[in-house]
Amino acid sequence: EQFGNIRFYRVPKKVATAYGAKDGYITRRMREFQEPYVNSTGDLANILYTIEFPLIKPLYEMRIEGIRANLDTAKKIGDELEIKRAGALEKVRAVVGDINLNSPKQVSHALYDELGLPDLDNGSTKSAVLEELADLGYDVASDLISYKKAEKLKSSFIDTAPDMILKDSKVHCIFNQLGARTGRFSCSHPNLQQVPAKFGVIRTMFEAEPGDLLLGADLS
Repeated sequence: EQFGNIRFYRVPKKVATAYGAKDGYITRRMREFQEPYVNSTGDLANILYTIEFPLIKPLYEMRIEGIRANLDTAKKIGDELEIKRAGALEKVRAVVGDINLNSPKQVSHALYDELGLPDLDNGSTKSAVLEELADLGYDVASDLISYKKAEKLKSSFIDTAPDMILKDSKVHCIFNQLGARTGRFSCSHPNLQQVPAKFGVIRTMFEAEPGDLLLGADLS
């Protein structure tokens, strides 16, 4: 906004210096404004100074270090998922016809209006509803679940792997301290928290460094 289409290296040095110094100046002014509120609000100061601020350095180091990922393994997983996806797609379309299985409206019409399956939740095609239908013995629901799982895993984690894994064969995601209202960390670029534990095959593309151990854990 301030320099228009002028590239920054062409901005006069005095102007560029003032512009760069403004970042530090505004940051200091922000601290002066916020500090009284931080120090007088509950246990906020203790949390900020003893937990949040000290975490910045290790989180930065975690991002720089990254986590090793094997592109060849990802491709192998993708090929296996594609076989499962194509097989499930063929089975479903043999029953419902050549419809768009990613369209809830078309799938709902096929299942409930044309095939006459029990409508358990106002035409819903959500996974929970499909699982109930599968438990009732409807094979088309089971095949549809298989298709959706394979499709989601492949599109979310395998198809994006070449962009996600950098030249050093690692993924360098960002851990966000303020990413969730609950106070827990969130993860982005990419979001490794979405890598499902239930279908462990996806996790096999991530590897420990030689001599190290890669440990996955969760609290329940």
